[in-house]
Amino acid sequence: MSKQLRELQARKATLVKDARALTDIAAAEQRDMNDEEVAAFEALKARIEAASNAIDREAALIAEEAQMNHTSQLTTASVITVVDNAASDPKHGFKSVGDFLKTVRQAQNPGASIDERLLKKPPGRDDSRRCCGTRPTGRRREKSLHGGL
Repeated sequence: MSKQLRELQARKATLVKDARALTDIAAAEQRDMNDEEVAAFEALKARIEAASNAIDREAALIAEEAQMNHTSQLTTASVITVVDNAASDPKHGFKSVGDFLKTVRQAQNPGASIDERLLKKPPGRDDSRRCCGTRPTGRRREKSLHGGL
């Protein structure tokens, strides 16, 4: 709560207390307020209404400032990203090893369609490496029939 709002609320509370004191005096004496007391009460009532309007304005400004701060924080700090979880799935979409093996077996049948999960390249796979971990050199070495290289 802002300092200005607290000051306005304290001022209004004082005005209400003063107006209550005026009515309490007349009530204690079991009489109606005289013209002087009515005029003072009406003046206090007008000041109370003015304080209430000032409090409403200040509260509205505080709410707008809070909304602006919240909105600016959302636009700069909150970024929603969508990630395909299938790419990070360690099982690559298969429920189990048995599911994978069954799919491989079905793909071997003549005329059978190949499951899309088998065609996907696993994330992070480097196609320039061979299965044994060596890099291809660009030239092919072959053994001659005589055992030489």
